[in-house]
Amino acid sequence: MFSTQTVLRVRFYETDKMGFMHHSNYARYYECARTEAIREIGYSYANAEKDGTIMPVVKIESKFIQPVFYDDEVRITTHIKAMPRFGIISFYHEFYNQKNELVHQGTVTLAMITLATNKRECGPAPLMNELQKYFTK
Repeated sequence: MFSTQTVLRVRFYETDKMGFMHHSNYARYYECARTEAIREIGYSYANAEKDGTIMPVVKIESKFIQPVFYDDEVRITTHIKAMPRFGIISFYHEFYNQKNELVHQGTVTLAMITLATNKRECGPAPLMNELQKYFTK
């Protein structure tokens, strides 16, 4: 399993009238954490695109446990629990507040698509090779 952490701070414009971080911003936080996770693996979205692969979101699931507020620091733990199969990769996110309380959970599933053919692929070889290190016993 691969795991990493990203810390973000809730900005004022991300909140609603109640002072909660608006639900629409969780997808943005997923993206920030996912981008940093892939970078930490030793690859990047920019490299994927240069290698001819795009990774559109095909599914998002969110579970709101407690609100987070303006200026709260949010620690996002991101996991890849299994080696991608059939051109599908899932990222599992857990959000923790400053008290280390679990406040949110989310899963984002991406398809890996070859840009030239617009068809699903197994994934770019450099990314798959780097990920394999985390799933070999």
